[in-house]
Amino acid sequence: MTRADLLALDTDALVALANRGLVKRAARELDAGAVPALSTDADGTVRGRFPDGVEVAFPVGAGLDTASCTCPATGVCRHRVGLVLAYQRETEPAERGPASEWSPGGIDDETLRQVLGARTLTAARRRRAAGYSAYVHRDAPAPWVELATCTVRFLVPGELGYAHTDAVGPERAEAIALAVWAFREADEHAPGEREVRLDVVEREKIPAESSGGAASRQSGARGPESGAGPGADAAAASGGGTGASGGGAASRENGSGPGGDAGLREGDAGARPGEGGAAGPAPGGGSGPGGDAGLREGGTGASDGAGPQDGGAAGPGGRGGAVGDRAGGREGGLARPGVEVPAGMESAAGLATELLAEGAMHAGPVLGAALRRMCRTVGEQGLHWPAGALEDLVEQLDAYAARGARYSAEHYAELLTELHARRRAAAAGGLRSQILGGGEPGRTPLRRVRLVSLGCRVGGTVDERVAEVFFAHAGDGTVLVLRRRWDVPPDTQPTGHDLAGRRVAGTSLGALAVANLVSESASRSASRVVHIAPGRVARTTVTPVGDAWSRLPAPVMVRDLAAASRALEELPPRLIRPRVAAEHVRVVEVAEVREVGYHPGAQRLDAEIADAEGGTARLTAEYRAHCPGALDVLAAALADGPRVITGFLRRGRGALVIDPIAVLTAGGVTVPDLAPGEGDGDLAVHVPTARDRLDTALEAALTAFAEIAHRGLRHATPGVHRRIEEAAAELRRVGLTATADAATAFLAASRIGEADAMTRTWVDAQLRLITAADLR
Repeated sequence: MTRADLLALDTDALVALANRGLVKRAARELDAGAVPALSTDADGTVRGRFPDGVEVAFPVGAGLDTASCTCPATGVCRHRVGLVLAYQRETEPAERGPASEWSPGGIDDETLRQVLGARTLTAARRRRAAGYSAYVHRDAPAPWVELATCTVRFLVPGELGYAHTDAVGPERAEAIALAVWAFREADEHAPGEREVRLDVVEREKIPAESSGGAASRQSGARGPESGAGPGADAAAASGGGTGASGGGAASRENGSGPGGDAGLREGDAGARPGEGGAAGPAPGGGSGPGGDAGLREGGTGASDGAGPQDGGAAGPGGRGGAVGDRAGGREGGLARPGVEVPAGMESAAGLATELLAEGAMHAGPVLGAALRRMCRTVGEQGLHWPAGALEDLVEQLDAYAARGARYSAEHYAELLTELHARRRAAAAGGLRSQILGGGEPGRTPLRRVRLVSLGCRVGGTVDERVAEVFFAHAGDGTVLVLRRRWDVPPDTQPTGHDLAGRRVAGTSLGALAVANLVSESASRSASRVVHIAPGRVARTTVTPVGDAWSRLPAPVMVRDLAAASRALEELPPRLIRPRVAAEHVRVVEVAEVREVGYHPGAQRLDAEIADAEGGTARLTAEYRAHCPGALDVLAAALADGPRVITGFLRRGRGALVIDPIAVLTAGGVTVPDLAPGEGDGDLAVHVPTARDRLDTALEAALTAFAEIAHRGLRHATPGVHRRIEEAAAELRRVGLTATADAATAFLAASRIGEADAMTRTWVDAQLRLITAADLR
């Protein structure tokens, strides 16, 4: 009897299940002649006796952690790894057979119950009833699933004993069950896709009218009916997905018929004639039966003179209804039949309405206390994304009360808009895991995990400094962030270089920013923030990063800039995406730096980089007082011929933009934020360019609407309304007619003084402005 499970464990699988050091040591000992004597029992158990007298037994179904060994090691040991390697060396290649694709979805629930236990399966079913998001990868021979709190990799076909995940304790077994179910739904609804983003829910828990299309009712899997065709429903606001963004297939019930587009769509915010529906009763804005208030897909450039025909297209069967829709509910959002918005989300949106009415200027201690209670309540209900917005609101109000520099009227306004957007999207049928959070545990402990540092970003105010160290998981490329915050004593202004010597995770911040970290005391949140338990430093080791960046997997490793840009274009609007830290931090392979220049007025360094295929991106970094030497060091690294750049990727002015974090050259890794220097280097001046009118118009409008949130709807002054009127006129001049109509609708509601209409139209305008600005 040949043990196919032992033969399937290649080097990468063994490293994942044990660690690289054990695998190398076991291989060296075999090469030195310490080969075990192997035998196979009638029931398939493989036994090995090593020259030092240690005996190992691998029963059928046992993994490295459950096989027996007589050595004193308490976990996976070199003898167990050595037996696997020895068995593979003795097996004829013909007996192994070629690696073939397989799906964990073929594992039935009875097998899950036998291997994982009935109690675990019951707990996992509760998670499935609430809904959860998953990203399925059909890689051969080891398919894997990225869940919100961990990644599960199936290393051996059909063998749950070799399923590998970083989670430990009860979360490990639950994650395996959730991953199997994710594959099962992907196999049913998108069998030909190599990668599938989807939402998984208990089928019988979702009413037939809760979302459009069979696939979204059953699992939210992206399939052939997922709105890929012309006029299909992007459903960004209602949780529906297009392309890889996933989250629910479209149907005619969701406006997928010709012209029946529902929801806040990605695109130019009405920047081109004939595109982008008006958020209010504007000329041409969704004038037919079922017409929507959607923001349609399209380019980001504006065309002057765009007329009223840029309103949303109407069509039979298009129900509209989404973030940008005005119908239904106190503050907007079309509630679909059978869809019940969680009570915590309704309450959070109601509190956001009250905060908008009062404004940060007049939000007293009573509202502040209510906000803190709401934050706890929503978090306890597993609504992680609204809870995150509420936490940020608490920080904003605290900063304003203390006259701290952390307060920003624009950020405060955006957080209020986000809470309304998530409520609207949930009411429109978006599945909970994408819009609100899937009820995952707030923090998941991880087993031995290897993380590759991607650099450090230092931020802060006059009162504090915040350092964020970004890590990529060495196995699946998931990007996590480790945060540290320090109060700034009076009369001191530490720079990033000063912070580089501070102790973090048992080493200096500077060393951690360019290191491989291996830890057995780490945990991660659903928002991908990683924590290293204090007082357990001995279980965390730090080594230089070396060439680890080059071995990172996609999508964190970017070798095709054009493909990376397309992936960003396919995402739903930011305000209703999962609140994931370091969402778009990537490692970009650079073939050429074509130009570098400094803008003295903006205090910004720009460069154009290209990949091996000729695709380009614009690298841009701005001066920050707490990192004075960053631009000088970055310019030197770019001149030195960078091989790889890590940074935040986004779209801007129709191009891919990189905000750099670290640069790898022949001389090593440079982290600009931690570099010494006073910022007095001689940088080559860039030829000045005219400021884009579209950007100026959007910024002016966002500033004016943020002033409304700052002062409060009940306390807005005529001067603020006048600035909004001026901003609306400029938006119309640059071609954003529908967005201008939304701003005008708010002014009309303000003149009437009806509270619900003022809230609804303010949110409508904010959604258009924020989404249009993001897509620039």
